[in-house]
Amino acid sequence: MARTAVCIVNYNNGGTTIQCLNNILVQSYRDYNIVIVDNASTDNSITEIESYCYSKSLSVSVKNGNDCLQTFPDDIPTIIIIKSEKNGGYAFGVNIGIRFVHGHVGYENILVLNNDVYLTAGFIEEITNRFNHYQKKYHTTSIALGACEISPSGKFRHKGFHYLNLLSGLVFSFPIFPSLKYIVGSAIFIDSKAPLMDESFFLYYEDIHYQKILKHNKYRIYNCPNANYIHELGGSTKKDPEMYKIIYTSLKHFYKLNYPYLLPVVLLFRFIMNIVLCRWKIAKYILMPK
Repeated sequence: MARTAVCIVNYNNGGTTIQCLNNILVQSYRDYNIVIVDNASTDNSITEIESYCYSKSLSVSVKNGNDCLQTFPDDIPTIIIIKSEKNGGYAFGVNIGIRFVHGHVGYENILVLNNDVYLTAGFIEEITNRFNHYQKKYHTTSIALGACEISPSGKFRHKGFHYLNLLSGLVFSFPIFPSLKYIVGSAIFIDSKAPLMDESFFLYYEDIHYQKILKHNKYRIYNCPNANYIHELGGSTKKDPEMYKIIYTSLKHFYKLNYPYLLPVVLLFRFIMNIVLCRWKIAKYILMPK
């Protein structure tokens, strides 16, 4: 079996990350290491996660971000915790994990997961098999896969993709012309040589922009219909009013990078929409400069 690095970013949410770990450890697929990037948590997340690992008799190594690329003297432990010196955002944390994989031989794939997801039985095995199928079919490892998301109540959400409607800036689970199809960032399966995310996005829209990066690097984008996961939606972030400041900052940044001529249309649409819905506090963030 191909060795997989499961990359998870944690920030002040050790309990949720432990639940995610507990779920990964019971997967039928066993040839993996788990790389947890802690984005400079201010709570006791690392201590909690370490204690959990020791209680399960798991081999664990804690490293600082600066020395995470050093070679392990023996077998790489089951769980590697990398302590970042700062909270640079989700893409920043994911890139630390990807760089770790780039710096260590033996990995063939990377599974990037939000820490608030629950993988159904056989998830990693199913998505690995689907990756291998496409690899043989197209004679390339430049493949990125999405997976099917289910709500905690059991409601189907999407097949691994979302579609950004370019005129409204709204995201849908189905295409509305003109739209950009992208892999939802809560679960992305890529090869070990995958490109980095754009760290200029602190939170939100980094997975949408990653579609542009993958396309630039000639990646084929598919999904795995038999790999399902449950997403809590909120375990990693809480949508308080200030979070909308980050959302609209990221939206403006994405459009400036990719569709600058559409940005005024999108902002006007979103402003009118929020005014009609009486979301005054949200509408004000649309008017704020980046």
